Amino acid sequence: MDRYCHSLITRPGAAARLICLAAALVTLAALPGCARKAKSQAPAPASQYPPAGQPVPIVPPEATTPPPAIAPAAPPPVLEMPVSPPPLPESLREAEMKFEGGDYRAAARSFEKFLREHAQHPESARADFRLGISYAMIGSSAQYQKRAMEQFRKVIAAYPDSPYRMEAEYVLRLSKEIERLKAESEGKDQKLKRLSEELERLKKIDMERRPPNSPPD
Repeated sequence: MDRYCHSLITRPGAAARLICLAAALVTLAALPGCARKAKSQAPAPASQYPPAGQPVPIVPPEATTPPPAIAPAAPPPVLEMPVSPPPLPESLREAEMKFEGGDYRAAARSFEKFLREHAQHPESARADFRLGISYAMIGSSAQYQKRAMEQFRKVIAAYPDSPYRMEAEYVLRLSKEIERLKAESEGKDQKLKRLSEELERLKKIDMERRPPNSPPD
């Protein structure tokens, strides 16, 4: 084998032949890699392409998750200014002033005027109730006492949800109790009066029956 290789080298043109042989060997060694590369770079089959005349579909980019939305800041609280109540009518202000001052007759006239002019006013319940109180305080005559009781019954019927309804009911109960006690007192007074008269009559009879010189009791 060594002599064979030596003869190839020593022959004329041997160097050129060796160079050609090495190049051939290198080419043969590179053929499997080229085949694999060519196979990997082979064009896709025709079935993967759209038919002629149709546009090539555009593959959208991969969807990305959007960042979480930031909630807007809450607006500052709105401060509501207190609304002042409307002024009272002049007739009601005058009635209240007279009532607080103890002039119940003048207060009753002003309350009556207010209720005629402002029947649906929010303060009508109070005006009706205080009108009844004014009637009751004017005097002890049966006329004003009757008007006072009628006024309290009106408050109960016309303003069932008003706090003045309970006060009117209390005044009516109190009035009935006063009338009962008065009737009992009158009955007791009459009974006491009859007993006193009977006692005086018995004393007179006893005086008539005594001897003239007997000492008195």
